Amino acid sequence: MSAELASSGMNQSCPSTPLRRSKRLQQKLALADCTDELCNLPQTNIFTTPKRKRNADIYKSPSPCETFSDQAKLERAISRHSQTPKTPRRVVQLLTPQSHHMRTPTCAFLARGFTPKRPDFTGTPATPGTPSVYTNARQQLRRSARVQQVVGRSEEKSKVFEFVSTCVESHTGAALYVSGAPGTGKTAVITEVVSQFSAENNDIQLCSLNCMTVSNPRTIFAKILAKLTNSLEAEALDQESAKQQLAAYLSRNEKQGSPCATVILVLDEMDYLVAREQEVLYTLFEWPTLENSRLCLIGIANALDLTERILPRLRTKNAVPKLLSFPPYSAKDIADIIQTRLNAVSGSPGVTFIHPAAIDLCSRKVASSSGDLRKALDICRRALELVECENREQVAKGEVSGVPKPATISHVVRATSVLSQSASSRIKSLSMQQKAILCTLVVHGKSSSNILDVFERYCALCQRDNLIHPLTSSEFCDVINSLEVLSIVQLRSKHRTSRLADRAVTLCVPEMDVITAVADIGTLKRFFDKS
Repeated sequence: MSAELASSGMNQSCPSTPLRRSKRLQQKLALADCTDELCNLPQTNIFTTPKRKRNADIYKSPSPCETFSDQAKLERAISRHSQTPKTPRRVVQLLTPQSHHMRTPTCAFLARGFTPKRPDFTGTPATPGTPSVYTNARQQLRRSARVQQVVGRSEEKSKVFEFVSTCVESHTGAALYVSGAPGTGKTAVITEVVSQFSAENNDIQLCSLNCMTVSNPRTIFAKILAKLTNSLEAEALDQESAKQQLAAYLSRNEKQGSPCATVILVLDEMDYLVAREQEVLYTLFEWPTLENSRLCLIGIANALDLTERILPRLRTKNAVPKLLSFPPYSAKDIADIIQTRLNAVSGSPGVTFIHPAAIDLCSRKVASSSGDLRKALDICRRALELVECENREQVAKGEVSGVPKPATISHVVRATSVLSQSASSRIKSLSMQQKAILCTLVVHGKSSSNILDVFERYCALCQRDNLIHPLTSSEFCDVINSLEVLSIVQLRSKHRTSRLADRAVTLCVPEMDVITAVADIGTLKRFFDKS
């Protein structure tokens, strides 16, 4: 009892606050004491590590007022613990806002080995590519559609046939320059005659090359040598080596081990080989005049006076080629060609797709302006598209007729007005998917590209940001065909087959017009961003 009274008396006389300690330090010590006491309530002996004191208090002897019993210490800790605790401060980290599609996955998510999944797309729907009754008719009216026989041009055919037959029978070289306005059937006639000779004679080696695919005129020799020898290594040769090997290949005789074959070389768009010194063109037209030469050269271009204006020294070298000019098509020729192609539509015998009066109007309009057959084909294809759209609207309303509706004069007039607009106006009126394909062609950057390469690049650009739903391959071809109708792109088949891998697509409008047309569309502007 005496001990307890002594201790209580001591506690009453001593102050309850340690000396020279700040209020914040007192709260920290109280919280530490409370934690130690609550965790060790069953224990009787409490051993704590002494707190580190300030330098001023190191040499001070402890005061008897600072010594507390275990019971007083416990009561003091419980009383302070019952106070309302303060809310701890939170550290707010400012982050740079990011868009939904630019968020990067967290490290914990990647550490688990999962691949982040793209969000589901709910944007532009895919264009339906269901074939209709007019699909085969539109395919027959394509510019690059393969026909069994060229309609008309009988006089030009006979001249080309006579020239090639003379070279093959006499085993001598010769050169022919074919000129004419665009769309007059030059390439079609030459291809038909040359293919006929190549199929009937085994001693003929045929090589056809479009000079638009040549980036540098000096590389034409390596490309020709690679096609004639079926060697990919020849394309890697420099100009002089390829030129010497090709000259030796074309002028060898039978004693030197020549295959004894007449080489028919067809160079389409020959004016793309025009350079500053014209060395390439002079060399090509001189090779048929060499001794033992068996080269039958046929050059095709639009310029009528290419050999006289650009190659004046051919006359002094006695290497002037024969000339053949193709006049523009007449209205009767254009109407016959369109009607022949529509009659060749498979699966629709006796069906009238375009009214005869509409065909006559289209042929007369084109013949009076330029005589370009390609423009007439584009107008007819566009007229069929307009009829097909009207037919779909009738099907949606329930007004279905068994016989397909033919294109009339009004459709031809509307198609002509659309095609007569400028390139920028036509591009602005296109759909989102059509503009996306044009942007892909601009980004692809090549003058003539394989349609499969363009399709793969298009899908990659659409899926990069998940902004546009990519089309399927069949839908992509339908959109490309619609762009060809509007004379915005050009399709060309490399072989006589019409497979997708054998077709090349070329942009026919300036790239700046495409960029200007999509300048206000943020979705398509992303196509030009470098990833």
